[in-house]
Amino acid sequence: MNELRALVDSNFFSFVCLFKRRECNRAAHALADLGYECVEGEELITSSIPNVVNVIVTADRLAVE
Repeated sequence: MNELRALVDSNFFSFVCLFKRRECNRAAHALADLGYECVEGEELITSSIPNVVNVIVTADRLAVE
């Protein structure tokens, strides 16, 4: 937990963690699935967001508005 807090503190100006039901976290679960499929030692491409994540985030935002 301390390692996670240190990473958050060093990479974000502000951070709040809230509990949400699983169906409210589809984007987080999609990212976790993508991360799980990564091969250790393989170079990651972090300059763009995968299209599947863009679609999920857009759908989530539209559902909230």
